[in-house]
Amino acid sequence: MNNSTEFPESFLAIHSAIHVLIFVVLPVPLVTVTGMSIVALLTAKDVNWKIKVVLINILVPDIIVFISLIFYDLGYPVRVYLIEGNDTDALDVTCLMSIILYGIAFLGNAFGGVLFSVSVYIFTKHGVKKLKWIGIISYIATTWVLILLYRIIPIVLNLDTLGVISIAGFCIFPITQAFIVNITIDVLLVLLNITFVVIFSTCNFIFVKKNQIATENSDRPNPLKKAMTKVMQSS
Repeated sequence: MNNSTEFPESFLAIHSAIHVLIFVVLPVPLVTVTGMSIVALLTAKDVNWKIKVVLINILVPDIIVFISLIFYDLGYPVRVYLIEGNDTDALDVTCLMSIILYGIAFLGNAFGGVLFSVSVYIFTKHGVKKLKWIGIISYIATTWVLILLYRIIPIVLNLDTLGVISIAGFCIFPITQAFIVNITIDVLLVLLNITFVVIFSTCNFIFVKKNQIATENSDRPNPLKKAMTKVMQSS
């Protein structure tokens, strides 16, 4: 592993300003909006708790991303100014912690989208009572545990090639076979989740459209609208 590459002080000053803008200033609106959304959901009295949990599960990865950026920022001065000689452990810690957290959030977002699309389909077609707590909790717990194991076990077992280098404070991983395999698996998992989201979203759209057309062609009250007004409030 190589240590930080030397750069002129003027370059490092400009780079530091850009780094602060990208990794400190820009994430603030993200975590602010996410935090306010979670608080609003928790305090909302007219939203069913099952729906609250499903929506909060989608927002949690944004918080994890923010935490990963904090770790990255805290390690920035270490990588730029304090690393001397061949201090590979410092690079491993400051780079890997943020990368692992970001990877967890990345997959958490994908699996959260599947839960949301399936939940919307179930309570739109069958009502919120068919959306069972055991199913929601089991899915959330299982996916998060599997994501954590998938990200952490290779590091613990030293299966990943930790050839991290730091160029002006940026963590860079060499394109190794292990890196390519990890990226490929991540892409396949995300594509699989997107496929499920598209399928259930399409089924939900077709159901709503058919129900709307059938109601418009009759004098009966719209059962879908009546059901949806109760969905958010029923327990």
